[in-house]
Amino acid sequence: MTPDINLVLPRPVITRFFALIGTVAAHLALVLMWRNLPHHAAHAPVIIPVPVVLGPVPAPDYRVPLNGEALAYTQTKIDHMVKNAGHQVPHCRLCNLAGGDFHAGFLRNAAIEWSDLRGANLSARLDLAWLIDADMTDAKLTHANLNRLPGAWGLKLVRADARGATFRYAYLFGVDFTGTDLSGADLRNTRGLTNRQLVLACGDKETQLPPGIVLKPCGQSVAR
Repeated sequence: MTPDINLVLPRPVITRFFALIGTVAAHLALVLMWRNLPHHAAHAPVIIPVPVVLGPVPAPDYRVPLNGEALAYTQTKIDHMVKNAGHQVPHCRLCNLAGGDFHAGFLRNAAIEWSDLRGANLSARLDLAWLIDADMTDAKLTHANLNRLPGAWGLKLVRADARGATFRYAYLFGVDFTGTDLSGADLRNTRGLTNRQLVLACGDKETQLPPGIVLKPCGQSVAR
């Protein structure tokens, strides 16, 4: 009995195969047209189509080496990331984005992991973003949208200004809130948040917390 063999070709191979067939068909059509032309037009120049091989569009590379590279160059990459975020999900790992300005940016669903965002202005839409091991020490997150974060373990919000930020339904297990100002922030329905994480954070009467979670008022021995 002949064994069944399932041959699965990679998508680029299939794409190139059909592109080649299309090119051959176009050439045959041109030859037939040329043979049916009048004699005086038979020597007219013929434009031969160039095959276009389709394939996946490479994602922009926003990686900036962690070697003190000039902020101006970094900000150019940041501006490009924010500008194209509505068309392509930003993906940045091991990036040096310290001090960058993401103000009012649309970074929904972004993956910014193992990256340096110290001192950055992140008053932006970051809902549904992956922020694993991102360092946002001293970052500005005022009124930022951090709702429904699926992965933020290892995220450092040390001394971050998160006044008015929203974290609703975010998964906050392992987030470092040391010295974080959460005045007016909305942390309702968050998951994985413990009182131990908020011992050195602060808030005010406008801060909204999950049941059982407490937060000391700002100005009472908060690490800054």
